[in-house]
Amino acid sequence: MPDSFLLPDEIKDLELHMRHFPNQTFICKPSKGSQGNGISLIKRFVDLPRHAQHTEFLVQRYIENPLLINSKKFDIRLYVVIKGVDPIEAYVCEEGLARFCTVSTISFILHC
Repeated sequence: MPDSFLLPDEIKDLELHMRHFPNQTFICKPSKGSQGNGISLIKRFVDLPRHAQHTEFLVQRYIENPLLINSKKFDIRLYVVIKGVDPIEAYVCEEGLARFCTVSTISFILHC
């Protein structure tokens, strides 16, 4: 899982992290489902969207070369219930969910 920060609560941690890793690219997205709206890529802390400091935003290290299926990004959701930990007892639902990006090319604003 890439380094992740939930703003505004972890804004100081993000600033420190970006200072230590100046060449990394970060993806900023509203934490509430916005279907791709309001997403941007940044390399510098000062390029954070202004409203990210006052509303919930998720900022993660951007994965440059993600695993793709048929040239599309995807995610897989599995559902697990943990009934106990001593001894461990867990149940995995036989059905899960796979989501595939419906657009093969996505444009982002990259502030350099």
